[in-house]
Amino acid sequence: MIFFWLVLAHAVGVPTVPLALIAGLMVSMHDGGGGPYILEWDAPADCPTAADVREAIDRTLPDTVADASIIVARARVAAAASQWRLELELDDRGRAGTRVLEASSCLELANAAALIVAIAVDPDVLLHGSAPEVRELESEAEAIDSLVPAPDARQPSPRESVAETAREGPDETDAVASESSPPAEGSSKSRLSFGARALAGASVGILPNATASLELAFALSGTGWRAEIGAAYWTPTTADSRIADVGGRFQLGAAVLRGCGVPSVRRLGFPLCLALDLGGVHGRGVGELDARRAVAPWVALRPGAALRWAVLPRLALWVGGDVVVPLTQVRFHTDRTPELFRLGAVGGTAVVGIEVRQK
Repeated sequence: MIFFWLVLAHAVGVPTVPLALIAGLMVSMHDGGGGPYILEWDAPADCPTAADVREAIDRTLPDTVADASIIVARARVAAAASQWRLELELDDRGRAGTRVLEASSCLELANAAALIVAIAVDPDVLLHGSAPEVRELESEAEAIDSLVPAPDARQPSPRESVAETAREGPDETDAVASESSPPAEGSSKSRLSFGARALAGASVGILPNATASLELAFALSGTGWRAEIGAAYWTPTTADSRIADVGGRFQLGAAVLRGCGVPSVRRLGFPLCLALDLGGVHGRGVGELDARRAVAPWVALRPGAALRWAVLPRLALWVGGDVVVPLTQVRFHTDRTPELFRLGAVGGTAVVGIEVRQK
């Protein structure tokens, strides 16, 4: 069409240089995202580009759209622990709204963003064909370009292209969250997360009576694993002998090294851990005994399991329990009693708490 107007202008004697400049400007505006929508795409280098997402939208929309108003979409993608996170802001005919989506890959979020924008432009877009799809190439070094499947490939359905199909209207779109496995550890970027958690609960079977237990730990975690270093403290409890007014007060403190495998589904993690305690059992005489103190070494293994629920990107709730297996035999006695207290052969702890981590 532009070529036609240039030829006609030349035939009637109108200077063609200004027309050529205007034509070039029109082409430039179209390549930048002109038309029924404007897309601003901010994503890491290993994600699909803005051009890829625009091309997916353009191939899905019909040639003409009844409503000529402009949809403005601003998308920001970032890696968050074992998931990818998309914040998509839409300004749709004066109505503004923001959606937060999570998925196991940046490609899924690109597909979801393309579908949401296409539906915002034309609510009947899915009646014209399948949902937009950003194709992932086999080679990471190769640029992501064409969005058209190979001629012999089956055209994917909307449910296969996007983790969840958005309902009509930008304000009714659900967040996308994939249940597929987290990205492989061999991906181009290794995402590590640092965090700290504080726990409180109860312990039984080791000290003379049930007692409160407290724990503070610092963690380094990646895809499907975590490693911790921390400290544990079991509050004092008393052991009485058969002799009146003779007894001891005992407490336990230890450094804790813990390693975990962490299978996860959506925002839920299921740490399966093995911990090593290195510390001491502290005893002090009470009653008619002199208030002497004694310390015995404490070494124990603690296999355990927990449930971790990420209620916010930087905050999680933690519920767990350990079986405590002492590796040292500890016995306390006095001049009057051959054995005042002996550590239990096996015990257990149950704790609840919170964890904060780097986003």
